[in-house]
Amino acid sequence: MITALKAFAGLVPWQAWALAGVLGLAGAYHWRATNAAYEAGREAERDAAKIEAGKRIIEMEKTNEAFRSLPALDRCRAFMRDSGLPIDNCK
Repeated sequence: MITALKAFAGLVPWQAWALAGVLGLAGAYHWRATNAAYEAGREAERDAAKIEAGKRIIEMEKTNEAFRSLPALDRCRAFMRDSGLPIDNCK
């Protein structure tokens, strides 16, 4: 780290600014790329959870008489709760 600072201090002022700009752009690109990958992973996890919750709800409708007799609003709330979605979306 200290040798890098000494090397940076030995540069001509315009070279130092150019190097700082290049490093800043590289850092911004890296941050954006890793952030996009993280968001894509989170979205894939959410989609997988929704699919799994849908499968559980379908299985409950097939096998559970009490669930089948619930009103549509209560079935919707069960689906939303299982999939991690906001219950307020049920109307």
